[in-house]
Amino acid sequence: MHLRHDTIFIWIPNCGGTSIAKHYFRKKLVIWNWKEGMKTETWLRDLETINQHATYDRYAVLYPKHNYIAQVRNPYSRWKATYRHLHKMDLITTWSFEEYTERARRYLPEGRYIKLIEEWETVWDTSHSNERRLDHLFMPQWTFVRPEVEIHKLEEKTIWKRLGIQELHLNKGAEIDCSGEYKDFVEDFYARDFETFNYDRSN
Repeated sequence: MHLRHDTIFIWIPNCGGTSIAKHYFRKKLVIWNWKEGMKTETWLRDLETINQHATYDRYAVLYPKHNYIAQVRNPYSRWKATYRHLHKMDLITTWSFEEYTERARRYLPEGRYIKLIEEWETVWDTSHSNERRLDHLFMPQWTFVRPEVEIHKLEEKTIWKRLGIQELHLNKGAEIDCSGEYKDFVEDFYARDFETFNYDRSN
């Protein structure tokens, strides 16, 4: 998402991006652009989004000289946030957090993210249907960025001052139980996120 003419925000799913976007889209409008390919662009009052969750690698092809900024999150809390997000979107309706994690343990290492979506009929009736894929929700955070990207941690709340905007928190997801064993899976599948962004596995 373009924040200014020379600055692009890498919007990593479930890392507080909606709250940041709120400041850049008027009248509570957030452009959900799920179509594939970098040719898909949406403009709103001089603001541009190209593939809401596009990675640095995809942006840099078109904008190699731009400045890039991203916000990351503790992999533990991001995993819970993803589950809550899927509940909020009615893409999970009956699976417990523990069952969801167990399915992830079984299928994500094989790239079978489709097995983590309980209600696929709902996908066809939402804005997600344009892309018919939700793999970006489960992609490790390090895959979105490169050393050229300025990184901020959600927990440290430094991105607000960096962008010069008021702190805001939206899109908290459904208030549901996230108890059960999950840390072993997260530590394994998102091991490089812990290492790349210096997150403590003991928390």
